[in-house]
Amino acid sequence: MAIMKKVTIKRQSKLNRNLPRINKILSFILFFLSIYIMISPFIPELELLLNRQQDETQGFVYKSTSAEVAGVDEEKLKPIPKENRVVIPAINVDAEILEGETIDVLNEGQAWRRPLTSSPEKSGNTVVVGHRYFGQGKNTFYHLNKLTSGEEIIVFWEEKEYKYKIERVYETNPEDISVEASTNEDILTLYTCSGLSAEKRLIVVAKPVTES
Repeated sequence: MAIMKKVTIKRQSKLNRNLPRINKILSFILFFLSIYIMISPFIPELELLLNRQQDETQGFVYKSTSAEVAGVDEEKLKPIPKENRVVIPAINVDAEILEGETIDVLNEGQAWRRPLTSSPEKSGNTVVVGHRYFGQGKNTFYHLNKLTSGEEIIVFWEEKEYKYKIERVYETNPEDISVEASTNEDILTLYTCSGLSAEKRLIVVAKPVTES
């Protein structure tokens, strides 16, 4: 018993000596964690700013009539992609449009054409959705709220370019299924979640640009 008591006292003494060091380490961890929490909302903003400064294509990425009109040097552009993609120059989005039956498709970090909605070569409502907070970067719709009427969206579909001009940006409830309703006119609808708890949907509606 005496030996066990001495061992216990020795361990307790060692713990007491190490306690200030442990407290200091925990304090540093909490400090840096609090700093990260405070600056995390600004990280995507900084990322977008850096992308804009470094992007020599002005967000157009691929050879297209839109890039030509914008005066982008063709040598800086990639060939028209073989896969279907949505490009939003104003917010540096360049995402592949994937097909699939369930929302699990979005776990690949790209965009997803909603099943049973139209596609650009047909008339009607083409609906493309994307994550906002998952995998922040060029393939997500994090900055969709920054878009305004008149800005351009480009869809490359089956190696053909389709240009759209934004008509409306608004929020609605997730239960509002009218955003995916069939339409007689040709429109493009993009949407993502709005708010950290996804209590709203952020909707962007665009119409085709007719060549003059």
